[in-house]
Amino acid sequence: MQAKSRTVIDVAYGDDYWQKVDFYLPDEDARGGLPVLLFIHGGAWRHGYKEWMGFMAPPVIRHPAVLFSVSYRLAPDTKFPDIADDCVDALALVYRTVAQFGGDADRIFIGGHSAGAYLAVLVTLRRDHARACGPPDDVIKACFPVSGLSDLGANAVIAGGVLEFVRPLMFDDPDNSAAASSINFIAGNTTPFFVT
Repeated sequence: MQAKSRTVIDVAYGDDYWQKVDFYLPDEDARGGLPVLLFIHGGAWRHGYKEWMGFMAPPVIRHPAVLFSVSYRLAPDTKFPDIADDCVDALALVYRTVAQFGGDADRIFIGGHSAGAYLAVLVTLRRDHARACGPPDDVIKACFPVSGLSDLGANAVIAGGVLEFVRPLMFDDPDNSAAASSINFIAGNTTPFFVT
């Protein structure tokens, strides 16, 4: 979709090759103050890349809105919480730069698919992480997770399921997964969610 859309690609939010964001922008005649969708790819935390989400660009930018597709460092080379921190850093980049691309920093929405849905939910609910990078607590106006997990704890592991394989790749100590389970951070949430 990059060839068919107005884009700014490979904008770095960190030093690693995978710490990049692609911006998909509406036509140049679109006015500023546009809503922003930051979307995170899936891939069981161990594969995937931001280009996967380019297929979403045409309907989003026609809305018009600005789409940001995020890549992040992958397991097993990168563990939790660094994978989630990458997504917080990408959010901070979007918050700081979106106005120059016609977006509104007060209209940022986040979503993701599968592992990306998990990360979007965790970034939304763990406001303490986002706050440390600069955006305000209410930076995310709504969260749209698609087919994501919310509990990475030992009790959520099903024999033969994805967590049985992925948890050892994601954590140095898989038993310390409470901080990685978004289900543990829903108390007091005021951000709307549309879960699919």
